[in-house]
Amino acid sequence: MPAMSFQRLKQIPGIVRRAYSKTSGKPKLKYDAVIIGGGHNGLVAAAYLQKSGVQCAVLERRHVIGGAAVTEEIVPGFKFSRASYLLSLLRPQIYKDLELKRHGLKIYFRDPHSFTPLLENVSGRPPRSLVLGSDMAENQRQIAQFSEKDAEAYPKYEDFMNRLVDAIDPLLDAPPADTATIAQGPLTKKLKALKTLRPLLKAGVTLGSQLPKYYQVLTAPISKILDEWFESEPWCNPGQQRQVRGAFLPCPPPCQGTVEQILVDDTGRAIGVVLQDGTEIRSNVVLSNATPHHTFLRLTPKDLLPEDFLALISQFDAKSPVTKIN
Repeated sequence: MPAMSFQRLKQIPGIVRRAYSKTSGKPKLKYDAVIIGGGHNGLVAAAYLQKSGVQCAVLERRHVIGGAAVTEEIVPGFKFSRASYLLSLLRPQIYKDLELKRHGLKIYFRDPHSFTPLLENVSGRPPRSLVLGSDMAENQRQIAQFSEKDAEAYPKYEDFMNRLVDAIDPLLDAPPADTATIAQGPLTKKLKALKTLRPLLKAGVTLGSQLPKYYQVLTAPISKILDEWFESEPWCNPGQQRQVRGAFLPCPPPCQGTVEQILVDDTGRAIGVVLQDGTEIRSNVVLSNATPHHTFLRLTPKDLLPEDFLALISQFDAKSPVTKIN
């Protein structure tokens, strides 16, 4: 889920307000669904559930909901997005389904989107810089300051990367391929599971004969890829920043302190949560907006989870390559 402010989402009638932490009285002890953490992913899940008639409770430890997408006054008189900075993964159907525009969401495109100053001391002229935006001709003029060859290669590079985007973008909304069922399931389920391969096959057709090159883009260090396209260092710096930005998983959201434990029955099914004050809230479904580490290694009773699964989760890398300074 992308970076954005969900302060406006609180204004949607019947979706978030009744689950917001400042409602009077204690939460009732039975819901259709309980969501651990009021981060942006948790709020979107709550909105869809509530719209479909599923009564849910969102449990958040902070005084404000939104998680990484919260806007707060960090410096007196100035408001910042605490962690988020882009909305590149805001799926169009979420924007439409939740009527975010009608509820006040405005999107401003960054143009220019990249500024790279150079530290150089050249007599008679100011230091150079590289500014990139939406104007291809201007981008080429900027890059030509450092390399005519790079300026000529830039449009071809953009076309190459945009083709990868066209192939991968539909996969963001597709269910993951059910490879386990395809390999070992009964025939009827195998045939059904084969349908989950369609988005992958379509992506492969889009990439065509250049699939090996795109595989290298997804697996090799970005510096190696850029070295094959460009020769000047000023371009490679913003180029690497653009590619690394979405390469790893996001930072753990700060919405993990409300719930003490997930309740699980004898069959291994989640049936609710226990709060820090000992209050039990029962539900048919439990959704966690916390990290996999926190959800399975701290909130879920470990003796009910397979050892190989716990080992897999403990090795799960949730670090981010991004540092944001407000």
